[in-house]
Amino acid sequence: MQQSLLSPSTMVFLAIPKTAGSTFTSIIEANYTPFECFSFHTPRKQSYQKLMSIKTRNKQCLRMIKGHWPLGLHETFPNVRYITFLRDPVRRYVSAYNYILNHPNFLAC
Repeated sequence: MQQSLLSPSTMVFLAIPKTAGSTFTSIIEANYTPFECFSFHTPRKQSYQKLMSIKTRNKQCLRMIKGHWPLGLHETFPNVRYITFLRDPVRRYVSAYNYILNHPNFLAC
C-alpha cells in the first residue's frame, strides 16, 4: 500500500442520493475553502483522474473529498476517514420517487 499523500485529517463524504447530501454539501462549502475541498462529479473515472492529477503539495491541503462516489478511496489514500448519512429506506424511496415526478428531465441525464 502506498503512503497517503493526503492530510491525516482528510474526510471523504460519501453522498447517498436523498439522504441530506445537498444540505451537508452546503455546510461543507460554508466551512472549507475551495482549496481544501474536492468534489466528485460524473463521470467518476474523469473525477478520479482529476484528483490523481492534483500536485502532491495541493493534495496535502485537501481536508474534504465529497460526492457520489463508492467506498474505496482508502485503497489509494489509506488515512482518509469516511462520513455518510443513512435514511429509512422506505422514506428515501418515496423521496426519490417524488423528486423524479417533479423533475421529469432527471432521468434523461
